[in-house]
Amino acid sequence: MNTQTLIREMEADIQAAEDKGITEIQLKNFKAYLEEIKEIVKEQKEKDALQTQRDLAFYAAKNTTRIEYYKARIKRISDGFHAVITIGQGALKSGALINGGACVAILAFIGNILTKDTSMISGLSTALLIFGFGVFLAAAASGSTYLAQVNYETKKIKKAVCINKVTIVIVILSYLSFLGGGLQSWRTIHDWEPQKPAATAAQQQGKIKDSGEFLETNNELSEQEGLD
Repeated sequence: MNTQTLIREMEADIQAAEDKGITEIQLKNFKAYLEEIKEIVKEQKEKDALQTQRDLAFYAAKNTTRIEYYKARIKRISDGFHAVITIGQGALKSGALINGGACVAILAFIGNILTKDTSMISGLSTALLIFGFGVFLAAAASGSTYLAQVNYETKKIKKAVCINKVTIVIVILSYLSFLGGGLQSWRTIHDWEPQKPAATAAQQQGKIKDSGEFLETNNELSEQEGLD
């Protein structure tokens, strides 16, 4: 019970006494009245204190629930962010790995056939160029990932999101480069026709010798026919 309420109740009691024709109040009765007022105030204070404790307990429980909710939400967002980073790193490594491995394989294959057959060199060189471009794209995606992270840290969210989208496009182009290089390699091998081995000097001399003997034989036959 607050002071204003207490005063209004006292005024109401005095007015009720006046309405009954009471013009004087005995000191004993007034003291008893004050004691009743004290008891009422004491009870009200106890009720207010109990209500305050209940309110504090309610708000504490409510705040604890909110805190736990936001902790769980932050943890979920953090775990998701780390998962995205891990997946993105795997995608970047995959783009560089598959294209780089293809470059090494093409170089080894070219080195193996260089002294045997050069008909596939042109097509395989084009495939090597495409694979090399895929490696470059993977490296560029790694750099753009760093730029996106820096902008996230400096609260430049819009710029970071744009860079992140560009990074995704670059990674996709890296995979497409691997696909294009693979198709170019397949086409080159599919259309390959083995070259006939060039004749050696000894073989050429043998052919010339055989041709000379053949001509001499023909000449002798012609001379004999002329004599006959």
